Amino acid sequence: ITSTEACLALSDEGSSAHVTQADTLAGLLLRRHAIGGDDGDRALALALREAVVAATPAGEPARPLRLAGLAAALTAPPAGAPVPADLARAVALAEEASSLAPEGDVHHGLLLAALADALLARHAVDTGRVGVDRVIAVAEAALAQDLPPLARPTAIVAHAQAAAERARRRGPVADLARIRMVATYAIQLVPTWHPAVRTLHSIAAEASFATYFATNRTEDLDDAAASRLAALNATPSTHPDHGLRIAELATVTVARHTATGNLSDLHEAVHLARRATEMCTTDGPRRARALVAVATVLG
Repeated sequence: ITSTEACLALSDEGSSAHVTQADTLAGLLLRRHAIGGDDGDRALALALREAVVAATPAGEPARPLRLAGLAAALTAPPAGAPVPADLARAVALAEEASSLAPEGDVHHGLLLAALADALLARHAVDTGRVGVDRVIAVAEAALAQDLPPLARPTAIVAHAQAAAERARRRGPVADLARIRMVATYAIQLVPTWHPAVRTLHSIAAEASFATYFATNRTEDLDDAAASRLAALNATPSTHPDHGLRIAELATVTVARHTATGNLSDLHEAVHLARRATEMCTTDGPRRARALVAVATVLG
């Protein structure tokens, strides 16, 4: 990032080299934001990507990728509540980008992965506008392409999250077991530093937890707790999701206490719930979800 900032400062503003460096810097900032959750990185990346798209005329070969890049910046989760209008715009930009590079284009798969990511984020705030079936279909189409290494985790996560939600709604234990298996397998395909790792661990945990409620097998609770702990360990302590991951682990731990009567699980759940309350101080969906989890433990 430091080197790219230096190159950007040395290039002539408005030149093609300047625009390219700005786009590269934005991509690096978004990657750091995904790992550490710093809203400043997201804000700067978004401003850079807006300028890059404004400087890229229609018909230029780089425009589809740059539209998708702006969509990714809009989709990147802020520390507070996401803005529905931003996510709607992200979907529109990603759809435009994929339409400009139809099937057979070398970038088609990458652009579909960006669209799946935007659709998933839009679905999270407005299920009526975007259904899980559409997210799954676009993610599957992306995964059928020859994706760059850093684009594949995006499509994997979009597919796994949407499929996990669909399985929870339908309820068959076989579907939940398959989601857990797919998420666990996908973790091995993603670089260990990639933020998709913690998301996939979380998906596996949710599938195991939902399976427990259908089967009452304590080993499913143990699997859920192990996956929750792995998701927590993969989330930096400075990331906005860290407190939420603690709260989610507390929920599984208190469920295990209820199932087994083990007092050490109860003590651990209360300790985790208190830590989560201390960490989730920013208003938004993370805090709301964490407080619900804490209420489950302390209630």
